[in-house]
Amino acid sequence: MIKHADRAILELDQTVTTEGDPVKCLYFILFGNAEVNKRGAQFALPDRVFIGEVAYLLQRPSVATTTISAGAEVLRWDVDDMRQNIARNPRFKLAIDAMLSYNLARKVGEAIAPQMQPQVA
Repeated sequence: MIKHADRAILELDQTVTTEGDPVKCLYFILFGNAEVNKRGAQFALPDRVFIGEVAYLLQRPSVATTTISAGAEVLRWDVDDMRQNIARNPRFKLAIDAMLSYNLARKVGEAIAPQMQPQVA
């Protein structure tokens, strides 16, 4: 899977997903971090995570706007190219599914519940 990725160090902050828009590329942050805006909430992502995988897996628009910080080192896969590789090579699909499943499980395992808003009587 790595041989199909483009590796880059970002010179500027880069918005890589926009809430409501299709995801054109999947990203994996090797080093650096990202800011996520989702339904009005904002939070940071650490390195060693995928970005865009939920929209990719569900084949629907992005659920968040994500900006990767300048200086981050990333791997990037074009979604259309990935789908073509999957059509030609079922083992490529297995590799992607395994990596994305592990990433999602890690994100869920590290997630915390949002703060509860006090109820006004």
